[in-house]
Amino acid sequence: YLMPTLITTQPLTIVARLRALTTAITVPQLARLLVYKPNTLYDRVKAGRIPGVLNIPGSIRLDPQVVADWLEPGPATAA
Repeated sequence: YLMPTLITTQPLTIVARLRALTTAITVPQLARLLVYKPNTLYDRVKAGRIPGVLNIPGSIRLDPQVVADWLEPGPATAA
C-alpha cells in the first residue's frame, strides 16, 4: 500500500501527508512516514504514548487526523 501523493511544488510535511489520508493507517505505514522501526511504534502504542489508536480485531489502526494533530506543533507559550 502506497501513501497517496499530492501534486505540489514543495515537499509535503509529515502532518500534511497524514491530513491527506482519508482512511485509518497501520503502524508500519506510520513507521515509514516517521522513519521509525514498526516495533518501536507498537511499543509506544501499547504504552499509550501515541493517540488515535483504533483497536480493530486482529489489527491496530491509527486515525491519521488525530496523529497529525498530535504531531503538529502548537503555539509557543510565553515563559
